[in-house]
Parts: sequence; structure tokens; C-alpha cells
Amino acid sequence: MLPEKKRDSHAGEGDGGQKRVILDFAWILFVALELGYREKEVACMYYGKWCDLFEQYKKMHNIRMRRATFEEPKKVVSLLDL
Repeated sequence: MLPEKKRDSHAGEGDGGQKRVILDFAWILFVALELGYREKEVACMYYGKWCDLFEQYKKMHNIRMRRATFEEPKKVVSLLDL
């Protein structure tokens, strides 16, 4: 859990409509250790790579435990693509 770092009197006030995301580093490390990575490898890993690995892990975990897969979001298709 990260503390708020931006001061209220900061020069560039306003988030521009962006939502603040709080990362739980303990959860990220725990999941990576479950995947078989060492702590040093996780420290050098980009968060995007970790997210990609976690998405695949969720699918495989469900396949093994429930013999089912997560529902993937349906893509919106334009009529111009047809």
C-alpha cells in the first residue's frame, strides 16, 4: 500500500480524469513466488509483464481446479469490419 505522494498544493493540480491506483507489492510478490519466480527476478520484472503472466495463471488455475475457463470479455465489432 503506497501513501499519497502528491501534495494538495502541487503546481500541476488536477488528475486530468485519471484514477489513482494503489499497488499491493506484497500481493505482487506472493503471486510471482507462486509462479516460481525468485524475489530478485520479480524486482527486475516490469509490472506489465507480471500482469500478463497473472492473466495466464488465472486461466490455467481455473482449468486445473474447476475444469472451466474465465469468461473473456466480448469484443465490440464494427459493421465496417464485416
